[in-house]
Amino acid sequence: MQTLRARHIAVTLGLGALLAARALAVFPTTAPNDPRYAADVCPPATTCHGPTGQWNLLSFNDNVPFTTGASGISADLAWQVTTGRHDTIIAVLDSGVNYDHEDLRNKIWLNRGELPTPIGGCCVPPVGDPWDCNADGVFNVQDYACDPRVSDTNGSGALDRGDLRVFVDHLDNDGNGYVDDLSGWDADDDDGDEFDHRYFGHGTGRAGIVAPETNNGLGVAGVCPNCPLMNVRIDDTFVCESEGVAKGAIYAVDAGASVINMSLGCTTASRLSRGAFDYATSNNVLAVNASANEFSYHQNFQSIFDDVMTIGAVVPDNRNLTTTWKQKASFANYGAHLDVVAPSDVPGADMGISGGNPNDASYGATEGGTSSSTPHAAGVAALVFSRARDLIAASVLPVGPLALKDISAQEVRQIINQTADDITPADGTGYAVSVGWDKWTGYGRINAKRAVDRVAPNTIPPEADINSPDWYTLVDGTVTVRFYANARWASSFAYTLEVGSGVEPLSFSSLASAAGLAANPALSSANRVNNFSASWSTGALANGLYTLRLRVTDNLGNTGEDRMAVWVRHPDPQDQPGFPRVFDGSLESLSVALVDLDDDNSLEIIFADGNGEVHAVRSDGTDLPGFPVHTALPRNLPLATSPAFDGNPANGEVPIAYASVIGGVAVADLDRDGQQEIVVGAGDGQVYCWHADASVCAGFPVSTDHGTSRDQYPPHAQIPNASRGEGIGATPALGDLDGDGRLEIIAGAVDQKLYVWHADGSRMAPFPLQLFDAGSTSGVSAFAPKAIISSAAVADVDGDGVNDIVVGTTESYSSPQPAPGVGGSGRAYLVHANGTIAAGWPVKPTSISPSSVPLVAEGVGTSPILANVGGDTKLEAALTCFLGDAAIYNANGSTFATMQGTPFGATGPGSDLDETTHEGGLARSSDQPSHFYVGEGAFADLTGTGQLNYVAGEVGNGLLASATDDGTPVLFDHLLSVWSATTGTQMPAFPRVMEDWQFFTGPAVADVTGDGLPEILATSAGFFVHAFNTAGIEPTGWPKLTGQWQTSSPSVGDLDGDGTVEVVQTTRLGTLFVWKTAGGTCQTDQWRKFRHDEWNSGTYGKDTRRPARITDLRAASGVGTVTLSWTAVGDDGRCGTATSYDVRAASTPITRASFASATHVGVAPPAAAGAAESRTFAPPGGALFYAVRAIDEAGNAGPIATVGPLTLRRVRLTHAAAGRDRLTFTARIAALISQLGLPGQSVGLTLTNAGGQFFNA
Repeated sequence: MQTLRARHIAVTLGLGALLAARALAVFPTTAPNDPRYAADVCPPATTCHGPTGQWNLLSFNDNVPFTTGASGISADLAWQVTTGRHDTIIAVLDSGVNYDHEDLRNKIWLNRGELPTPIGGCCVPPVGDPWDCNADGVFNVQDYACDPRVSDTNGSGALDRGDLRVFVDHLDNDGNGYVDDLSGWDADDDDGDEFDHRYFGHGTGRAGIVAPETNNGLGVAGVCPNCPLMNVRIDDTFVCESEGVAKGAIYAVDAGASVINMSLGCTTASRLSRGAFDYATSNNVLAVNASANEFSYHQNFQSIFDDVMTIGAVVPDNRNLTTTWKQKASFANYGAHLDVVAPSDVPGADMGISGGNPNDASYGATEGGTSSSTPHAAGVAALVFSRARDLIAASVLPVGPLALKDISAQEVRQIINQTADDITPADGTGYAVSVGWDKWTGYGRINAKRAVDRVAPNTIPPEADINSPDWYTLVDGTVTVRFYANARWASSFAYTLEVGSGVEPLSFSSLASAAGLAANPALSSANRVNNFSASWSTGALANGLYTLRLRVTDNLGNTGEDRMAVWVRHPDPQDQPGFPRVFDGSLESLSVALVDLDDDNSLEIIFADGNGEVHAVRSDGTDLPGFPVHTALPRNLPLATSPAFDGNPANGEVPIAYASVIGGVAVADLDRDGQQEIVVGAGDGQVYCWHADASVCAGFPVSTDHGTSRDQYPPHAQIPNASRGEGIGATPALGDLDGDGRLEIIAGAVDQKLYVWHADGSRMAPFPLQLFDAGSTSGVSAFAPKAIISSAAVADVDGDGVNDIVVGTTESYSSPQPAPGVGGSGRAYLVHANGTIAAGWPVKPTSISPSSVPLVAEGVGTSPILANVGGDTKLEAALTCFLGDAAIYNANGSTFATMQGTPFGATGPGSDLDETTHEGGLARSSDQPSHFYVGEGAFADLTGTGQLNYVAGEVGNGLLASATDDGTPVLFDHLLSVWSATTGTQMPAFPRVMEDWQFFTGPAVADVTGDGLPEILATSAGFFVHAFNTAGIEPTGWPKLTGQWQTSSPSVGDLDGDGTVEVVQTTRLGTLFVWKTAGGTCQTDQWRKFRHDEWNSGTYGKDTRRPARITDLRAASGVGTVTLSWTAVGDDGRCGTATSYDVRAASTPITRASFASATHVGVAPPAAAGAAESRTFAPPGGALFYAVRAIDEAGNAGPIATVGPLTLRRVRLTHAAAGRDRLTFTARIAALISQLGLPGQSVGLTLTNAGGQFFNA
């Protein structure tokens, strides 16, 4: 049987006249000798799962006729032009790397600034580079081969990066802001050891695709054989926080990388993370990122950044009977922002090489996914950079007049896009691909040979870059489109800017064009300037997605192209004035709270953003004074050493941001002093707390435990990581666990521990608890612990009068299974306030596949919720394992009911697969049974009968077929399901089809029509917010277009006090929407936000809204009596009837701080909200001042209202457009003149704030 190696030789001989002496030919003119490169192909119709060699790199194929084209990216032919350069460094931002891997150890970039020059008798360095001891032109670990200071300290039997730890001196020798960065950086743990200490393997796998050592008789060949690998650890897995990526990118740029590979999907986007990739472009570094493996079109970070290339995936259509190598991978994300595709299903699971550490026998996590496609693109980019630098060094490419004396990152991107192998209908992919760019495969499959050949005099394309508006921006009216166009390697150019409707417009209309423009050698994409602009009138256009296209053609006939998709969205009639409002950080925190912070009886919108800032926004869209507040700066930002922060815009100044918040806010009066507090947990492992006046709570921030970082030196040691605590991804919950009336803060962290803090920041014993199933084979692994990203539910579950905690972990086990030999299970716990786990717990919900995506899609990562479904004195808990069936559990851990995935209540046509139009119809019958995924649930009484329903997002069964077949398109729907919580059967009009994944978002339930029955408010990673009634019908004006991915749940409340509720929704791209509705303020509370309430209790029926503030308190003095009068407030705000009044009297003004010490006056209980109230009593001795607040049956106390000798009745601060602000007020004297001792005296007014007195009259 013919081998790939033999076929390669035959092809290269046929193509190249380079082989003058065949017997002396070596790589790259012959095939590399890496064993996996030359492995035998799979015989047709066998079960060996297709080609086992590196078909992904080849310019030909074996299983189909040569005429159908290459199987891979034609790297074999590109290597005959260039194999890369030692000064063209590829940075791999990932989970870290096994830098001692025998196929990587000689490719690891080393930092001359931190390492001493090698010494030893074998050193013969060239002049000018004393680090190149062996004079082979590259500085790597082999240059220390005879250095007496270096020995095999890690016992690997070979010289490798681990042995260089002898040079760790805990100093920043090169002054770059990074201590001991010998060969890269760990931007997560903030140290100089980028080793994958959790042995996740993903980063090692990416390095093993893009640039392992090639032609060394081991392992595999890499795309760019001569390019060094700079590895930067940014998180534990490819599911990452944005701070680590931003810090890693800045490090890579400053350390000299040319290309940044990111096979990542991150939570949050910040000024810092966006700025880091602007900085990369400013320094002529090209970044590429995976489109993701989510069968979707939604907007992932960092792929959505304009300065980052997005890479999709292609696979063979059938592993054994291949007919095309250009099949779009069914799992690969697609859409308007896709650049190109590359092979995904690559070899690497079994390299057949030895080693003593985990993953030495393989690259780990190498097979499949856009994670593997992306390093192909990074490698080709490095080859293109290398080819250009070779030609510049040889004076073939003249750079004399150019300010940037290099090929630009934008030009490299243009070359990769334009030289890709277009995937057309003739390729028989099963997708509606088209000639030219399409949303499924972008510009096509990358072609390394065509790309490097394009780098030549007269063929480098112009630069074309649309910079504003940004991806998926909402526009209206006249829009200014700003862009950059230039042809640095030609003398002149022309451009055309066009617009068309949809993702793949059938036609374009011209917005602007120009010809005969002189090329500007002083400019390049690294300058990040817009040298042109055009106006676009959108007023007559329908709402929808539109594509801007810029084409630049130089006088040599070369073209460059850029595309940008934006939404035209005209004002919605139900938009609240002042909204939508756009922020420069992502708004994806799950919990958005609507709370009256400033005691004016209007609700503020409280939320955190991707910048680590916590906002309090009024109903008119303005900020509450003192806000936003923020978390701490990310650790180890090189503020004093990196040009990114030196204040010089020419260097690509990066704005700072703070530790991100993904879980969201909890709001309550923690210490019951009458002032509310805002609590968040952040990715830096800290819990932050602010008072309503934006001041920091005493005792905060507090931290989770400083973890242990698993490192191999010495073997199997636990190295304390003192830099930070483990991050918090869950939303903090609040509840009284110790019975003192104050609230505790409850949150899990990614160290698999459950934490509880008191209101003063002290820890509540015996917490934290490490939650794991001690009865199962695996539990807490110091090597790779699981996490708690599930938000805790807090309530008295077992009816003993003490609150409990219900929470899940990301543990997954092979047993129990939903069916014999199928799937596994997760774990969820009921924890008593004393720290013990309740009898019958943990429960073990089963799943077809309990672990899919690290952290976010494994075990019980979603959040349990509680309700009294059974009608007894105990609560039931609804929860599920990833890809299982939702179940409701009794307090004793037994199953109350299982939410059935079949039969559907009704069926229909399913999704139309068009991301620009909304869904909402019925699911196709073939998609049964449905499965719970990673959405959140809600309880509600949808029918007004007192019988609860359970509502949650699901996915159709077609997903399972899609996940097991890389190429063939298999349809499945995203679903919103509604069950009877008692029986587990679907309601007749459900499930309804949603646009996209309901990742961590969950429904809110509230009446938005005013008919007295609630609607289900649901959203997804698609671009709409729905409102379904029990018949599955949406009211007029719904669904609402956002045009952006939503992870937060809708929140409902009366923001402006007009008697009707508003719906609040945020998006991952930073837009805050508020819509007015006809739903009444005083409607029955169902499930108004994520986790039900502002405390995030996750408990149906929990009352956390306090009574309103009395606004018209008056006092009248009689002979021996005082009469207080006011209008009654309610139980929740101005709704219902409060339980009691707390009246206080004092001889001095009563403040929130002095309220508790003032004399209590007993009065009669309240009347219903809106009633006129008066209470007459004998004043305590010396009393001149009075305060009143309402208290509800749950003990929630409203803000205090005060009255005294002088009461300000109305205060208004007017901000003038110019000049001074004006303060106006009215006041009344509420005591007898004789009581005040004022006859013959004037009245003075003094105004003070926290800064002291600022006005006196």
